[in-house]
Amino acid sequence: MRSRPLCVVMLVLATAAISQAQTIFSNLSPDPLGSGHDWVLNGSPTSFEALAAGFTPSTTCTVGNVIVPLQYWSGTNDFVVSLAASNSSGTPDMASLLYSWGNVAVGSTVESLAPSSLVTLTGGNQYWLVVTPGASDTLGSWNQTYPDAYTSPMAVCTDGTNFSVMDHSSSSSWGYWSLAFEVDGPNGATTPEPFTLILGGAALALAALRRRH
Repeated sequence: MRSRPLCVVMLVLATAAISQAQTIFSNLSPDPLGSGHDWVLNGSPTSFEALAAGFTPSTTCTVGNVIVPLQYWSGTNDFVVSLAASNSSGTPDMASLLYSWGNVAVGSTVESLAPSSLVTLTGGNQYWLVVTPGASDTLGSWNQTYPDAYTSPMAVCTDGTNFSVMDHSSSSSWGYWSLAFEVDGPNGATTPEPFTLILGGAALALAALRRRH
């Protein structure tokens, strides 16, 4: 009978593993809004600037949440946050967005956004988190990683249509510092390796229990 508590513990751990959300990509610091470095988001037609940060999931997964440290400066507090695949040029494919959150009003905390429909990302493919000013007078910024480091590619759009990837070949390059963000799987996403080990342990424990009876 001593094996029964062990089986119970194994099954409880398996349940905990099922409820653990998977981090698809993250370069957030403990205080994402505390960084003194950021890139401007500007809706003005004469000095327009939208930004995109690239990431590549290691396995095929679904998106449950994105976290992006934005700051609102002046004008209309309206930003559009989107998920896009890469086009043939390796830049965000804005013609066929995977998902878009419109009318995002930036507050004093980090923006956390969840899609209302299924968004699937294919492992090994590059995707982009894109932030666009929502109005012609919108002015704000997107915080960079802290401490400064290159962790993901960055692309900039200055004409309202086309993005170009910033050079990151040296610390003096504009694209050397990365934009901060996080993409998570949905709550309840399974973490395959630990879950497999836990089920294996539970199976062994059950087998041991049967042998004792």
